[in-house]
Amino acid sequence: MTDPSPPPPREIYLSQTSDRDLFNRIASELARGLGGTWTAQINGLDQRYWDLAVEGQTITLHLEHYLGIMLLVEDADPDWIASERFQAVVRRLQTD
Repeated sequence: MTDPSPPPPREIYLSQTSDRDLFNRIASELARGLGGTWTAQINGLDQRYWDLAVEGQTITLHLEHYLGIMLLVEDADPDWIASERFQAVVRRLQTD
């Protein structure tokens, strides 16, 4: 019996630093690298959630004070997340 494929990631960590300037730079590069449109930008005191719609997918750039900056991708197509284009952008954005 073969092992089933691992489940696709739900979170992709980009930085352990929860810096708002870094978040803004990552957001800019993410939108530039993938294209797409920011459909929501929710900003709190210690959290941010920005939704980017790209090619029929929605990914969320998230800043959490104690966790850092990550992409939430649970609603996106796993094949799209695994694509070389998406993965190349993620590799450029990861700071640590």
